[in-house]
Amino acid sequence: MTASGTGLGYGEGDETYGYDSCGYLKAQSAGRHRISEETDQYAGGHRLKQAGNTQYDYDAAGRMVSRTRHRDGYRRETERFRWDSRDQLTGYCSALGVQWEYRHDASGRRTEKRCDRKKIRFTYLWDGDSIAEMREYRDDKLYSVRHLVFNGFELLSQQFSRERQPHPSVAPQWVTRTSHAVSDLTGRPVMLFNSEGKTVWRPGQTSLWGLALSLPADTGYPDPRGELDPEADPGLLYAGQWQDAESGLCYNRFRYYEPETGMYLVSDPLGLAGGEQTYRYVPNPCGYVDPLGLATCPIIRQRVLANLEASRAARVTSNFGKPLVQGNKTIGDKVRDIIAKERGTTLIEQNYRVTGGLRRIDVVDGVTGIESKVGRTGITARVRQEVARDIKILRSGQLDQIEWVFTRSPTTGKIGPTKPLEDLLNKHGIPIIYR
Repeated sequence: MTASGTGLGYGEGDETYGYDSCGYLKAQSAGRHRISEETDQYAGGHRLKQAGNTQYDYDAAGRMVSRTRHRDGYRRETERFRWDSRDQLTGYCSALGVQWEYRHDASGRRTEKRCDRKKIRFTYLWDGDSIAEMREYRDDKLYSVRHLVFNGFELLSQQFSRERQPHPSVAPQWVTRTSHAVSDLTGRPVMLFNSEGKTVWRPGQTSLWGLALSLPADTGYPDPRGELDPEADPGLLYAGQWQDAESGLCYNRFRYYEPETGMYLVSDPLGLAGGEQTYRYVPNPCGYVDPLGLATCPIIRQRVLANLEASRAARVTSNFGKPLVQGNKTIGDKVRDIIAKERGTTLIEQNYRVTGGLRRIDVVDGVTGIESKVGRTGITARVRQEVARDIKILRSGQLDQIEWVFTRSPTTGKIGPTKPLEDLLNKHGIPIIYR
């Protein structure tokens, strides 16, 4: 790593990246593949205008409306994007004229994508900000169903069901396959295995920013796709990013991400509160993620620090025999301080007056409050009161959001809310985050 670039080594070559004085990506190459030359250009408002031989155009609201690729000896290929008044992608037209339509619910979550020309339709059911079920229809007939289980934004397991007919003499029947995921620290699944422990799927090789790398057939390298069962592919890139094969983009809840350039198609809905570079994904994909397409999360450092603090607190508890509740409170205070430091705020233990008394919030980051909990937390009179007062704070507009952050207890090994508390928090739209 140097002041003007970064380098990454892996089994099939090196990746190199160059940046300008403002930190914008201006050149990148992976192994034998030069993804873009040092011709990347940026316009006012942090908008990417050109990356290699690809040009980008935006509307007056700063949303990308076209992407044009120029190749020597070929006609230019232009893809177009259509948006609604809430900056949600409603339509995509490929260079071949294939149209895709996208629909969203009142919370801005994508509920359907379809291509009438190919007679393909996908529907989505959500659990908070994570997709819980995807259904694929072909020729107006249900083709497959995929159920997904997450821990935060990290995939744990999935069930894939599809109608199969092993032999013409046998009636078709639905077959369900369950697989479990192993993910890296950025939330990207790196392996799926079945109940027998056999690997059923692996992702292909990608660049640092998530671009799929297709190596030439005559290089002698192994097939970079790495797939054992293509149907097992959950379609995830980094945490919260769902890959769209039709456009090569990733649906990232509030925005769309382009792995080829490491940039979003629209500016950050949070404005400068989400970062100085409002179109950029994260400063370093090895140590940061953006699960919602809103703000950078230093997930790796956060986990390491939390584990170190939890380990230290566990040793203190072991050496001095502190009671469990006191030990958890000590760890909670440590995690609270870590959260405040990572969020860049000094506002801790803030009191909010609501009907019925005061509510103390552990950390306040702008318009977001963070409540830190350690170990397994159930519904007690105090917890019920905290939830009730959180609801009043949100309804009164004193804060826009209150997150409940749970850390594993080093003494009991438990983490998270009980099912009744989880249902209560979900009912009122209070995010549950695991550390």
